[in-house]
Amino acid sequence: MINIEKIRSAIDATLDRLQAKAEAAEVQANLGRMELEQRFKAQYEDLVRSASELQQELENAGITEEAIRTRLKGALEELRLQAALGEADTREALARLRSEIEKRIAEFNAALDSVATEAEEDAKGVEQAVGRY
Repeated sequence: MINIEKIRSAIDATLDRLQAKAEAAEVQANLGRMELEQRFKAQYEDLVRSASELQQELENAGITEEAIRTRLKGALEELRLQAALGEADTREALARLRSEIEKRIAEFNAALDSVATEAEEDAKGVEQAVGRY
């Protein structure tokens, strides 16, 4: 029985290490995603604020030539459009990152199931060997 306990203890220790590694990887992935989201959000907010300030300054300056105003407003709208596209690209990148993380977690779970199955088979073999004595 002592051998079975040692095997079970070794299996439990291995499973605990694998679980700790999986949890650490998940935390790291979440931190990376959150940092990416925060940096993009700050840049996006700065861009929107700058665009709004510029638009307000143009309106306050009383630019009279409609062609200049239209051209500047068009450039400003293009800037806003590019910011929105950048936000969409970031969401797609985050979706890809999430998909990759989910794939890695599934692979880890499959490996964990495999180790548990092998350990169970080893334990049954040991029990059978002990039973013969």
